[in-house]
Amino acid sequence: MILNVAKLPEGDSEFSLHDRPNYFDLSGDEFTLGGPVEFACRVRKMERRVIVRGTVRAAFQLPCCRCLEAYRHEVTAELIADFLPASQSAQEEVHELEQAELNCHTYRHDEVDLRQVVRDHLAIEIPMQPLCREGCAGLCPKCGVNRNLETCTCVPDSVDPRLAILQRFKTPQS
Repeated sequence: MILNVAKLPEGDSEFSLHDRPNYFDLSGDEFTLGGPVEFACRVRKMERRVIVRGTVRAAFQLPCCRCLEAYRHEVTAELIADFLPASQSAQEEVHELEQAELNCHTYRHDEVDLRQVVRDHLAIEIPMQPLCREGCAGLCPKCGVNRNLETCTCVPDSVDPRLAILQRFKTPQS
């Protein structure tokens, strides 16, 4: 979604977008978008400054980190972004960013491209360890069966193999 700053009226405007997943180019090796992205926002133009506040909704197809089954994960993210012309920003200065500056962006040639901002806000919502459900039993480490779907007959080891070497060290009993 590209906004032309010169054509935006002063004050508030509202925009919405219900678009195909590939428009935002947000699929990766571990996930794909599972449907259209919905984006609704209020845009306020104050001279050359553009303030965007909105909500973005999308659904991802993610693999569960325990059982590896794909599942649908819906996300809703609040989008906050301020845009200034590249010539007005303090881009050249090197300093630690303050909280207010984290949502500050620049634009060139009177065009504010919201796709990158939407991508960033959605990407933050993807869980680092996605779970298909809270009580996912995962895969059996011996036979690999999905323990959510069937029960395996494997006998669990009495000692974790990573700690088995410690059995060599026995303490004398008093």
